[in-house]
Amino acid sequence: MHSRLMPLSLPAMWQSRYLNQAHSDEQVEELLRTGKANYLMQKKLAEKIDNIGEKDAVPADEIITAQKAIAKLMLARNKENTDVKIC
Repeated sequence: MHSRLMPLSLPAMWQSRYLNQAHSDEQVEELLRTGKANYLMQKKLAEKIDNIGEKDAVPADEIITAQKAIAKLMLARNKENTDVKIC
């Protein structure tokens, strides 16, 4: 028995091509949605990181100022101790 391939009719070929194109379009749309979601997540994370940096910037300046004041105080005390020991 020989099986013969039946040629596809023109409407069947168009339908097949349409379905393949529709599937490709769906894949492209899904890829675009995924890319957009990824971009939005990265943007949100970047904003959070920026906010953390801004919040930490003010206390960091205050900490540095306090450390400078402590260092000046320690230097003054060390100088006093040195002067007392020398005399």
